[in-house]
Amino acid sequence: AIAGVPTITMAPHIALLLLAASFAASQAAVDCGPSAASPSPAPAPSPTSSTTANSSAFRANVLALLDALPHAAAPTGFASLSRGAGRDRAFVRGLCRGDLNQSVCLADLQEAARDLSGRCASSRSVGAWYRQVYISYADTNDSAIFEGPQRRIGQVIYDAGKVADPESYDRAYYALMSRLVARAAAGGNRSARTSMFATGEAVYARDDPIGTMYGLVQCMRDRSDAECQQCLQTLVPQLPTCCGGHQGGVALGFNCHLRVQ
Repeated sequence: AIAGVPTITMAPHIALLLLAASFAASQAAVDCGPSAASPSPAPAPSPTSSTTANSSAFRANVLALLDALPHAAAPTGFASLSRGAGRDRAFVRGLCRGDLNQSVCLADLQEAARDLSGRCASSRSVGAWYRQVYISYADTNDSAIFEGPQRRIGQVIYDAGKVADPESYDRAYYALMSRLVARAAAGGNRSARTSMFATGEAVYARDDPIGTMYGLVQCMRDRSDAECQQCLQTLVPQLPTCCGGHQGGVALGFNCHLRVQ
């Protein structure tokens, strides 16, 4: 099991919470972003700014979209929705892990959407990672709002277990990630559930009965292949840099994530 030991953020104004969600065996990390009253360090290039004071109409649109998102996303594993007009327009994205079937995707997104509906009420840009699904919303459809230098990396969580040979582990890790990133960013049918998703394994200790690592990478499917590759390549070094010698972990970005165990 992954032990949520450190929280690593790229800016002090970002509030990251590791939360125990209500559904079994899951965790959530929620980035509420800067509050509606706080200035944004790098406003997204959009007619609607995330620095604009929040409104009840915007919040109502977010809640309506969160309610609609699970059924919209479950058939293919991804959906991007919008509602409203002008400064009250809201945009919501939802993503299920690429190996989930439709019914599990639906159930997990419903639980996550209910959980997120009760959080971050004053925020206009939010990212929330759950064990098998991811939801974000904002007042712009430009996903670059989640990719500024202060928000490129959301969180790193590492396994409490240690490996006997960290150097061999890191060599196997980088080789595995190189293969998985290339596969995830290789293009293909964006409506397919497994689009921009890749899994694999690598042996790092042949004489150890648990000397095999298992990896998973995934990008939001509204990203280009190049953006997916760049996002994942930014995350890959985070686990060794943060948590060298530990046996696996999770690195969460706003448009991609990776997991090793």
